[in-house]
Amino acid sequence: MDSVAVESGTGNCCGHHFVRSRSGSDSIAATDKMIRPFCILLVAVAVAMAMAVASAAAEPPPLEAESNKTGYATVAAALAALKDKPGTKMTVTAKWTTIEDMEGDAIVLWSFTHAEHPAHPSVVKRAMKARPDGYYIDMNVRCEAPDKAACNALVRSFEALNEKVRQAARDGN
Repeated sequence: MDSVAVESGTGNCCGHHFVRSRSGSDSIAATDKMIRPFCILLVAVAVAMAMAVASAAAEPPPLEAESNKTGYATVAAALAALKDKPGTKMTVTAKWTTIEDMEGDAIVLWSFTHAEHPAHPSVVKRAMKARPDGYYIDMNVRCEAPDKAACNALVRSFEALNEKVRQAARDGN
């Protein structure tokens, strides 16, 4: 008389408990052949999603493209026009060209990158405005650099600088 192996047991696939039983030689192999690829696929998708989430968390989200609110078509056009504008004060350092201007009662500081800057050519326009409830800085950036990560880093560095200026204004420094 032939003996028939009967095996039963439990398994776990991706957190789901299942019961398997085997009666005969091919049914468990067929079941495992169907379940294992499915589990491997689920695990692979879960790992890929976890890596994507971790990557997104490690890198700040890209900044949304905003229409050009500097009032000039290009960075070069802004620099040329502001250099020639009466009443502006220009300062050139090793890293930046800055131009101080007035728009109404707002002090406007234009910061232009130099060729060595990763976000070149770029201009950051910051208008400091006094309001009854405090000081505000309206900032507009025009970044024409091909490296958008460098543009984002430029924006974030000026956002941090703006916060320091706001804090100093609140503290009366």
